[in-house]
Order: sequence, then C-alpha cells, then structure tokens
Amino acid sequence: MNRKTGSILKRVLAGSLALTTAFAFGGCGSSDKAKSNGKIAVICKAQGVSFWDYVKMGAEDAGEEIGYDIIYNCASQESSIDEQIGFIKQAIDQDVKAIIVAPNSTTELNTVLKQADQKGIKVVTVNSDVADLDDERLCCISSDNVSCGNIAAREALKKLTGGDAPKAGSIGIVGHGARSSTSLERIKGFQDEFLYRVFVNWRKAMAETEGDATFDALPQSLKDAYDANALPSETVPYAEVRSILLEGAGMNLLEPVNCDNDRETAKQQAADLIKNNSDLVCLFSTNTNATLGVCDAVKEAGKAGDIVVIGFNSDEAEIEYLKTSVLTGTVVQAPYNMGYLGVRYANRALEDDTVPDQIDTGATYVSMSNIEEPDVKLLLDPRSVL
Repeated sequence: MNRKTGSILKRVLAGSLALTTAFAFGGCGSSDKAKSNGKIAVICKAQGVSFWDYVKMGAEDAGEEIGYDIIYNCASQESSIDEQIGFIKQAIDQDVKAIIVAPNSTTELNTVLKQADQKGIKVVTVNSDVADLDDERLCCISSDNVSCGNIAAREALKKLTGGDAPKAGSIGIVGHGARSSTSLERIKGFQDEFLYRVFVNWRKAMAETEGDATFDALPQSLKDAYDANALPSETVPYAEVRSILLEGAGMNLLEPVNCDNDRETAKQQAADLIKNNSDLVCLFSTNTNATLGVCDAVKEAGKAGDIVVIGFNSDEAEIEYLKTSVLTGTVVQAPYNMGYLGVRYANRALEDDTVPDQIDTGATYVSMSNIEEPDVKLLLDPRSVL
C-alpha cells in the first residue's frame, strides 16, 4: 500500500471503535509491498452487492500491507450455505493460514470450520457470527445488529412524530432472510426500540395524571411498567402493554415479511404492504436488496416523501434513492473496516498475540442532512478518495 492510500485508510478507520487497536498493528503507509507470509481466504455472503466489494477491498489492502495473498470468494446468495462450505473446504486444501468468513448460517458451517481449526487455520467471522464455536472462532468483527435496529427505530420515530403534523399509522418491516441472524437481530432491535420510545413518550404524558381516575383505570401490567419505568419482561404482560401503547399512539407494527435477499421479492412485498394498508406511514428494510426493493415499490406507487423509508447499507442505487427523497435515511455499516481488521486480527492470532472475542465496527445513520460531511462521504465510498 502506498503512502497516500495508507493515510486514507487511517481516516477510514478513524470512524471505527477499533481505531486504537488498528493503529497498534503498525505497517500502514509502507511504500513497499511486504514479503509473502502465505494465503488468507475471505468468504462473503452474496454476489452483486457493493457491501462485499468493500469487505474485499479492506482485506486486500491489509493483505498487501503485511504480506498475505487474499483468496476471495463470495456465495451467489445469502441462502447458499453449501457454496460457502465448499469455499471453506477449498481454502483448507489450499493451505491458507486463516479463514475470514461472513457466515450465511450460524451453525451449518460449524463442522467444516472445526476441520479448519484442527488444521491450525485461524477462523475470524465478519458481519455476523457463528454459534457454539467458542474455541474455534477467534474473533467476530461486525456491527451490533440489534443496536443498528435501535438506530433505525429512533430515526423513524423522529420523522413520524416530529414537525407540525405527526404521522400515525402502520409500520411495515421487510427483512432479508427468515434464517438470517443479521436480519432477525435488526428487526428485533427496531421493534424493541420503537416500542420503548413509544413507552417513554406515554410515560411522560401519564406523569401528569398519576393518581387520578385516568391512571387508576389502567390495566395492572401498564401500572407496573410505569412504576418500574421499564417494559415487562414476561411474555403475556409485555404483549398486553405493547398492544395498549401502540393503539394509544395510533401506531401499528405490522408482522415482518422476508424477501430472501431478493430485490424483486422485496418490491412485491412492499407493494402489497402499501396496497393492503392504506394507513402505511413507514417501511424499514434490513439490507441492501430489501431496501432497494422497498424503494422500487414506493417510487412506483408514487409515495416518495409520503412514506418514511429507513434502509440499510449504502449501495450506489440506495444513495440515488436518498437523493430523490424516496429513501429517508439509511443505517450504514463499515464493511471496509470489517475486511481490513479481519486480516489484521487474523495476523495477530498467527503471531500468538491476544485477539478480542468481539469488535464492534459501529454504524452511522445517513440522510440528506449529513451526506456531504467528509467522514460520511468517505464511509459511503472509500474508493472515491483514492
């Protein structure tokens, strides 16, 4: 990596929670390519999405800095688990030193990843994690997907409840996979935070009526929630409180649908949500293809600006939808950092250095209000400044 690229990389990593550890690695800005230390396999989730191009870019830059040849493969789609298993077996046969994988399943890659570990190959996950591999999987480098869903819910409510004419109505959710851990976690984060914010607003309003007839008439579950300043943890009272709070706020969280990471499916699902819910005021989508499909449907229905659309990631087509007011805002991760730090931490493990179990690469909400900020522009497209 040349000095210019190294300087840029430092700026990219400056937005990450991994900043101090990244610079502790050293080597950034070297003008000569390091000697070859072997091969590292990088295996991603789905072709045709720029997110994985940035993961690849980060991994290749780190590999160039510290002397690893990067063998990159990407599954055709997020449901292609067997394809990823094949890539891992191939990597084992190629005697790689480490495997960096964005797993399409939390458990179905475990057998082959254990085989890699038994061969002395270091295993690092990015974007999402595997389960029940505490000894074999060294480190997971990703955004906190529940927190990302929290961010989306807060921004959605700001749009719905802010201004002179707050919007009440139904909120639709288009996930990218019924078995995808990232989709499920983002949906959970959105739903939980949305309800919590509605609860906070309700509690503020109820503070003026505590002890009068209005408060006394509340169901016990809601009184208990008020007194505890927290939503119930038990299923039955939680469901009762959820129903009452959302109805009181004029909001309805519709049952999520899943598009299996297919843009056309997401478009049809969003179109159905628009058609079947005349009061639809918001759509949340959990990855690039889900977001693009939702935006396609909103544009086609002539609802741009009428429906709040909160998306995920930063494909060029998503940014165009943002600029034309179809997409209200999007939660943007740091895929370059995931790839770069994946290689760097794999190298640390190979050198018998301590490696943290989890690294949160963070997320940023991007809308037209901050899209021209230098750090945001760099996050959206690291290549734009090379």
